[in-house]
Amino acid sequence: MPSKCWVGLLLCIFALGTFAADLPKGLARERYLIWDDAVRLESPEAEAQVVVVPGVGGRIMRYEVMGENILWDNAAAFDPFGRQTRKVLHPGGYQVYVASDTAPLGEMERLVYGPYQVSTPRDYTVKLTSEPELIRELILEKELTLDPERGDLGFIQRLTNKGSRELNCGLRSRTQCRPGGFFVAPVNKYSRFRFGWTLRHIVEDQAIHDGINPVNDRVKILGNYLVAQTGGTAPETRIGMDVSAGWVAYVFDRWLFIVYFPYDFRAKYPHGGHTIELGWNSIISEIEVLAPDEPLAPGKTVTVPMKWSLMSLKEAVTNAKQARAAVAKIPPSPFTALSK
Repeated sequence: MPSKCWVGLLLCIFALGTFAADLPKGLARERYLIWDDAVRLESPEAEAQVVVVPGVGGRIMRYEVMGENILWDNAAAFDPFGRQTRKVLHPGGYQVYVASDTAPLGEMERLVYGPYQVSTPRDYTVKLTSEPELIRELILEKELTLDPERGDLGFIQRLTNKGSRELNCGLRSRTQCRPGGFFVAPVNKYSRFRFGWTLRHIVEDQAIHDGINPVNDRVKILGNYLVAQTGGTAPETRIGMDVSAGWVAYVFDRWLFIVYFPYDFRAKYPHGGHTIELGWNSIISEIEVLAPDEPLAPGKTVTVPMKWSLMSLKEAVTNAKQARAAVAKIPPSPFTALSK
């Protein structure tokens, strides 16, 4: 082989080795479905893995412990020839987006589906930063940290207004899980809703949240907790709650998935006071966490933390009472809740 070829080969090997060595501990690059730029956070000690795809909105596609992915991962959304469009793309997993109760903001496709820049500031941590949204010049940043001992995933989500006008908006995160499990959430003792929850109806293409007389045969109040059985063949069901305890859980088979979030009773939450909304059909079970709407002045940033935890149970959960009993295994929220 000519000497120049040897030199070129050695340079390639050196470059690849340097790239791998430059990644902090607990991080790796991999191909995921059609995406070459996926980032994997992993902890062998906790047997936990997280897969993030920067090329489709910095979306989390997998969160697994001991090989079990709790997220709904729609592989069919990724055409191997790259023919998917934003209007039909429905990847699943987790995504955060921007919304407002007072002024329609639109879908902001660049933040939801566009490419995100990746940086790895420290061990077990990846930071994803969007390009500026075209009209309002908003930038969305997600910093994800995997706990190497427990396998918990910490979130710091930041929204920055790079435009010239103040906006009233908030961050909403949607986590789509595998269907057929049970949602469990603590009912707010001081709920503004008669039974602690609301049921969404669509009337003339408008969403109406009934908090006076919500009725659904899959929703039960057991003690101080709401338990909702997901799955089934009925059309999409969506309920809302003004949870103040700072957590909501999803029990699937023998797995307990907990989403923690901060709460402040002084804040203005959307949709009449919802802090969470839970939706399900035959395909997915979705947890939506709604941060308060608040003014975001030019140059300012709003920060919203969150945390996930996934733990195994001794036996598979098959009914609402068993799902309610799993609450005893839920650790306290890491966030200080400002409750009444």
